[in-house]
This record gives sequence, structure tokens and C-alpha cells, in this order.
Amino acid sequence: MPPRGSTPGLKRGRVLKDGTSLFYWMARQVVRNPMGFPDLCIPLPRGADGQTLVELCHGHTARLFAYLDALKTDAATPQDRERERNAALMASHNGTVASAINIYRNHTFSRFNKVKHNTRKTYHKDLKLIEGTVGRRAIRNLTVLDIQHWYDEWRKPEIAGGPERIDRAHDGVAMFRTVIYFLAALRDRDSKTLATELEKWKFEKGGAREEELTYRQAADFIKTALEFGRKGIMPADRCLHIAIGTAAQFELMLRQMDIIGEWAKKTANRKLPIGITTLEQGPDIWAGFFT
Repeated sequence: MPPRGSTPGLKRGRVLKDGTSLFYWMARQVVRNPMGFPDLCIPLPRGADGQTLVELCHGHTARLFAYLDALKTDAATPQDRERERNAALMASHNGTVASAINIYRNHTFSRFNKVKHNTRKTYHKDLKLIEGTVGRRAIRNLTVLDIQHWYDEWRKPEIAGGPERIDRAHDGVAMFRTVIYFLAALRDRDSKTLATELEKWKFEKGGAREEELTYRQAADFIKTALEFGRKGIMPADRCLHIAIGTAAQFELMLRQMDIIGEWAKKTANRKLPIGITTLEQGPDIWAGFFT
């Protein structure tokens, strides 16, 4: 007979006159409450050798655990499954910046998947910058001086002699702060330490926009668009639409997106104002007040 620990559920029965022992697999030898498992007692083949008994016991035990797991899954509420997913995410955290970003992207409490699609697109761009340059760094080894160094590197011109990319660097650092603060809120010890150190550290940001569309610019744009239509450089109806859109943008002091609307993927969390017009094409939906 194999060692007891290698044959879960095994129970010895009576001994026959010829000296052969009868063996059974018993569900209650494995768990106290089998929860209605249909095969509580399974007779094992007479004369089976030790290896066969081991394999049979493990096979029946695996079926029992699969049955119990299925019961748990069926009984779980959406909140239970949400907690399990979040717990699995945290358990997978290996302490790197890339791992922290993965949690920020997928945790159900994260705002990443709750913001508007265009905001999320901007977040995604900043996260890709962080992942591609410092994703392998261990959070426990980082200091604010490391973050300052990243800012300085991200700020450098794209080509020699070009303008500094201050907004790129500032947005990258701001996104990194967001990820670290989120992990700190989840009580990740290394992130809490770094978040505390980052609170008082300032990074230069680009200046606010100081220019706005003037009457002269709007008038010239409209005139040129209509000329393009008359000369056949662009379709006439499209040029007329462009001219009307530009006039409306200037006269009503609205953003271009407010006038022309926007195309975006259809998602369950995309909120559209009441009364807005929509057009659907495949997986995309256009929304806008002006039609």
C-alpha cells in the first residue's frame, strides 16, 4: 500500500478470505463537506498495485475539487468575481513600474477605464512612454531624483536643435504619479513610500495657450475653403461644410470638436448627453450636436 499522503481519499475496507484487501476512495476523507458530490464512495479495483491506487485517488480527488470550484463560481456574485480579479492582479505584482501600470489599467477601482475615450487615449500614450523607457525599474529602488532624471530625459528635443518637449515630460511624470498614488491607495508598501516623497516635488510644465482664433484668421480660412470648392481642389460640398463649421466655431466660441463631433468606439461606459445626434458605422459611433 502506498504512503497515506500520496493517496487522498483512500480508505481500506475488509480483507477477503484470500488475503486481498478491499480499497475505496471516500470523498469525506478529502473534505469534510462534499457539498452534494454524487460519488461519495467509489470502490477501487481489487488487486490494484500501489501506483494504480495513487493515480485513481488523485483522479477522483481532482474531480471532487473541480465540482466544488464550479459550485463556488456559480454561486459567486459579480462583486465576488470582481474582488477575485482584483486580488489576482495584486498577487501578480512583481514590484516593477510595468507591473504597477498593468494594475492601474485593469483594476476595477481604477479611473483609467472610467474616463472618456479621448482622455483614456491620452493616458495610454503617457503610459506607453513610461513602459517603454523605465518599465523594468523596481519601485522599491526609486527616489524622486530618479523621477527628476526621467523628466529631464523625456524633455529633450526629438531632434538636435528642436524645441524642448516640456509638455511630454510633464505629462509623463504626472501619469507616473497617478499610477504610484493608485498603488499606494491599494496599500502597496513601496508605492506608499515613493508617493510620500513625490508629494512635495515640483516639475516644470508648459505654458498655457495664449492664442485664440481671430476674426481675420476665420475669414481667411472660410474664403480659402470656398475657393478650393470652386476650383475643384476639394469637393464643393465638403468645402462648404468646412466653411460653415469654422464660422460656427468662431461666432459661438466653441471648440472644433463641439462643432464637428467625434468618432469613437462603442463602449458600455461612453456617456452621451441627452438630445445628441449619433451615427453608427460598424464598431464606431459618431456623436455631435451639430448635424
